[in-house]
Amino acid sequence: MAILILNIFPAHMIEFDTWFADLNEDLYMFTDERHVKDFHNYSVVKGFEKYSNNDLVEVEALRLFSETPFRTIIALAETDILRAGRIRDKLNIPGQSLESSFVFRDKVMMKTIAKTNGVPCAIFSEIDTPLELYDFVEKNGLPIVIKPRDGAGSANVQIISTKEQLDRFYTLGVPKGYMVESYVEGVMYEIDGLILNNNFKFCSVGKYHSSMLDYQKNMGVFTEILSPEDNMHQRLRSFFLNNILPFYPFPQNTTFHCEVFHTLDDQLLLCEIASRSPGGRITECIRQSYEINLDEICAKAQVGIPISIPEIAVMKVHTGSLMIPKNIGRLTKMVDKFPFPWVTEYQPRVKVGYENHSNMVNTIDIIGSVVFEGNNEMELLDRFQKLQEYIGQNTTWEMLEN
Repeated sequence: MAILILNIFPAHMIEFDTWFADLNEDLYMFTDERHVKDFHNYSVVKGFEKYSNNDLVEVEALRLFSETPFRTIIALAETDILRAGRIRDKLNIPGQSLESSFVFRDKVMMKTIAKTNGVPCAIFSEIDTPLELYDFVEKNGLPIVIKPRDGAGSANVQIISTKEQLDRFYTLGVPKGYMVESYVEGVMYEIDGLILNNNFKFCSVGKYHSSMLDYQKNMGVFTEILSPEDNMHQRLRSFFLNNILPFYPFPQNTTFHCEVFHTLDDQLLLCEIASRSPGGRITECIRQSYEINLDEICAKAQVGIPISIPEIAVMKVHTGSLMIPKNIGRLTKMVDKFPFPWVTEYQPRVKVGYENHSNMVNTIDIIGSVVFEGNNEMELLDRFQKLQEYIGQNTTWEMLEN
């Protein structure tokens, strides 16, 4: 038959035509209109304006199915999880249902499951009115974190630490579809991996060396893939197996991305869990560290291609990723390429002449990304400092005229 692919990524980052070549089936690609010209080996390629928020994607999927049916839907990105679930339920197609999708996108439901099952997480509440927020602050105090229930990439997340900031938030109006939780002091870690045929198959653990909210200060985010021998790798793997896997409705075949706080008093608290691969080029770090491509394996499993991965994954190399931040102004100089042999991937996202009029809006609102390697954590940290220095010396911004 055929396979429908809902996809926000550019062609060079996601190779469905290569992965599915042996199936000899028609591939239908729905993507952002910016990427249409780069997808060649597909029976249908349809581009959509502002793809992530375009409801025509779902309608066109139903129209396409009525003319040339497809047997499954592949959706690997956060923005496509819910819409794929709706389409599957409507057309009675196997795969992740809307109910399952909703659990991994709605943070209130996600944390309600945690709370119900005794999984440690920050104190939280949905907020639909200013009085609900008032009651939460009266009971739990400041600081607090306010964010969309279905947000991604830390977009529109606010930390409120003072009464003045809180009053300003009230003045602007409490938006619909938001939640509040107590602010957690500590280090953020992330757990990524694979579930195949309902079995836990692989786990990688990463450490954010900068806050996921540093983008709000136009700062970059540096993530390190930890060695399996690292104590935190072992603790977090056990945390996932004991506190997350038993209680959440994971699809039969999926990747996962789980963020966990390590608090100052040595507790582990669930932040979020998603039924997708990590962003921030962490997936590429994992591919280089373990020679395991999460997206490729997950996609193949969903279409029925036999998968074989090692029972015990061995880390081949220590890797990290750096998201290069934006500044406000006109970009007049940027890194063309890095002179370091240990930089294994550099992806610029903009060109000289790019103009930016506001602060970063999420963790992937960047001018470029770097993946690099080292022999151990200390060497990786040293190389991170070298990258920052080189980027600072070779990136300039010019003030915009009013």
